[in-house]
This record gives sequence, C-alpha cells and structure tokens, in this order.
Amino acid sequence: MNARKVDRRLARRRRLSIVAFSALVVVVFGLVLWGIEVRPPRSAAEREVAARELVSRIRISTNVLGSTLAASKALVDLLPENDVRLVLVRIVDDLDLEVNIQTDEAIAFREPPSFCLIGPFSAPDDAGYTSPCWGTPDLGELLAAQLPTDGAGNTMFPAGSAVVLPATVNRGGLRCDYPPGRWLLVVKANPLVDGTPTGARQLAEIGFDISWSGTGPLPFLPVRTVAYCGSANVVYREQGEPQIASPSP
Repeated sequence: MNARKVDRRLARRRRLSIVAFSALVVVVFGLVLWGIEVRPPRSAAEREVAARELVSRIRISTNVLGSTLAASKALVDLLPENDVRLVLVRIVDDLDLEVNIQTDEAIAFREPPSFCLIGPFSAPDDAGYTSPCWGTPDLGELLAAQLPTDGAGNTMFPAGSAVVLPATVNRGGLRCDYPPGRWLLVVKANPLVDGTPTGARQLAEIGFDISWSGTGPLPFLPVRTVAYCGSANVVYREQGEPQIASPSP
C-alpha cells in the first residue's frame, strides 16, 4: 500500500474520530441540560431554609463618625415624691455614621432593606407615633441608593469585601427624638431565593453608643418642636441636666 493511500485512511479515521467525539459532547451536554431542566423547583420550606442560611452569613456593623446634641425638656416620674415634671434633657440633633455590610454569598431582596435607628428606652406611642425610627432623611433610603443591584434591578448585598455606606442623618421629620446613650440599628429585609421573596424578617440588631459627656452648653429646642419618645427617668438619673447656651422658656 503506497503512502498516499495510508494518508487518506488516516485522515478518514481522524474525521470519524472528531465526528464521534463531537456527537458524544452533544449527548453529554444534552443530558446535563435535561438534568437541569427536570430538577423540580424548591418548595417553600426549602426556600425558607435557604433564606435563613443566607441571612445567617450577613455581618453588619456601625461606626459613629460624629454627632451633635441639643437640649429640650421631657417628662420624668419622680416616684418617691409622687411627682411628674418636665426636666432638661439632652437629645441627639444630628448623626454621622458608617454602616458596614459583608456577606459570603450575594443576596438579593424583593425591596430595599429597611434601616431603623432607635434611641434609648424607646416608646414612640408616648409621642403619638407608631414607628420608633429616628432621623431624616430616612436611613434606609440613603443606604439603598448606595447599594448595587442585580440584573433584575433588585437591591443586593454583594459577596466578598465589606460595603461601607456613609450617612448623615438629622432629627425631625415627624420622627422620634431620643437622648444620647445606647442606640440600636435594626435592619429588616425580604430576601429572594430562586427569584422568589421569602418574607420580611429582621436581619440584624446592632448596638452602638452616642456619647453625651463633654459637650458644653447646648442650644435649647422648645418642647413643642420635640417628639421625645419614652420616659426620661433613667436618662435623667444617669446623665443629669445639661447646660444650655441660653435660658429655656
């Protein structure tokens, strides 16, 4: 057999081998797709388990960069004297902080998560409010504007390095007023699993401190402009009355 015939046979075998291999790849790929397509969707219970696992991986912390205080008046109940009176108290006027968010796996949400700042001894109904949240503009709206979105436009916490979200919030806006001391940041959201909302839930409750000492004389805010949410008994006992920059009315 001459060399030309041998070369033709070898070329034919190579072509057959390539065709056979390509067919095998198509079959395997088809089986993989078939397996993916026929996999039944997760049940509501399975999605709930997955949502809890996702939420458990979220780590949120705060860093207070600065704050300013003002003075006003709030009610205290002096039980030994059987007396209720208005006393001078400190309230937080504005707050600069950073919220740090980190998670091992990206999480998307049905709507942007809510972030609520709550001061010490909160009782919003004392001021005629239902929400205990402090500050304007709304902290959740400030932070949501800085968070990334997925391909479907859903707000998300990205995986990997911490996302640092700065915010400056002021008192007012028909919201509760609170004294300095131990505050809470409460985060709630509705995570998506397989593109399906799994229900709103609390993601975190982070405590942080706003200092009240060493502030010097404070500007006085008339009581009618302040919505002090809660009893000032403990605050008054622990912090005492502040000095004010001008006499109160």
